[in-house]
Amino acid sequence: AIGGNLRIRSNTQLKLADGTPLSPDTALQHPLDYVEVLKTVIPAVLSEGKVDPAEVVAVGIDFTTCTMLPTLEDGTPLCILPEFEHEPQAYVKLWKHHSAVAEAEALNRIAAERGEPWHARYSGAVSCEWAFPKIWEILNRAPHVYDATERFYEAADWVSLVLTGTEIHSPSFAGCKWLWNEVD
Repeated sequence: AIGGNLRIRSNTQLKLADGTPLSPDTALQHPLDYVEVLKTVIPAVLSEGKVDPAEVVAVGIDFTTCTMLPTLEDGTPLCILPEFEHEPQAYVKLWKHHSAVAEAEALNRIAAERGEPWHARYSGAVSCEWAFPKIWEILNRAPHVYDATERFYEAADWVSLVLTGTEIHSPSFAGCKWLWNEVD
């Protein structure tokens, strides 16, 4: 089965399929669920719409940002590796993953103390739903996962990589929840 015997369906279970407990503010997903859906939905839509696949010039991908995942350099999600399949911090963190509150508060405090110019672009309030608090949470709760991570992907960018084999990043996602700005 895609993703093995481990499935996380948002925070309704509050534990991995193997019984590994999750904190109440956790919202995780198995990344291969996205692949499974694409393998099913795209051919079905083409078939039902009687569309020749050769006529398809683009596929639109949308996610609520920030939905992010730690991967190896080639895009392999850490959670599919045997050494990380029981580690919650190795899974996709959905936008509604709220257990990085302490990290977001610390980031906001430090940025305000230092007078970071980028902080004002976000009204001085980086949310626990954003990338850097989630990444910092991985570092704090599972440094071995952080150390093994070679790339952190926004889920939409990761799905684009899976579909095309090309790494590309959406400036919209990057600017909104990854604190990126083309100028500085």
